[in-house]
Amino acid sequence: MYDTPQSVVLYNKRFMEYSNNMDKDLYLLTAGALLQQRRDAAQLTLAEVSRRSGVTIAHLSRIENGLADPRLSTLQRILDVMGGRLSDLEAPRIVTVSVDTVLERRAEGRERIDRVGLGSSDPNDRLKRKERTGLTSPLSGPRWDHHDHIWQG
Repeated sequence: MYDTPQSVVLYNKRFMEYSNNMDKDLYLLTAGALLQQRRDAAQLTLAEVSRRSGVTIAHLSRIENGLADPRLSTLQRILDVMGGRLSDLEAPRIVTVSVDTVLERRAEGRERIDRVGLGSSDPNDRLKRKERTGLTSPLSGPRWDHHDHIWQG
């Protein structure tokens, strides 16, 4: 089933908005990933979609991996095989959150890390944790000094 010309115009308008707001390569990656998800949900292989749509497997793969910028007619043929529409490839809206929310989520994440025993990501804290637990680095023993060309340690 083909979209009406009005929806194609709307798709082009949305694509231009996305192009202005985000890198085209990122849009192609996103659209390709959404296309692959749709194909997986339809339980179709690249070969099956290729046979039904007339698009080569190599080109389908490049589209799904964001390496090709397909024509709208090509996308429509691919989506027809999967029972999709061009609007299915619409990039998700960017959600903004407040600084307070970011700080809360950061604190929650740190608490979870501490609970499972991974501790801080601060290098000094990691070194102290290694000393407490008795873990040593392979670099703590003898090692070759490349500058002086001698063994040290």
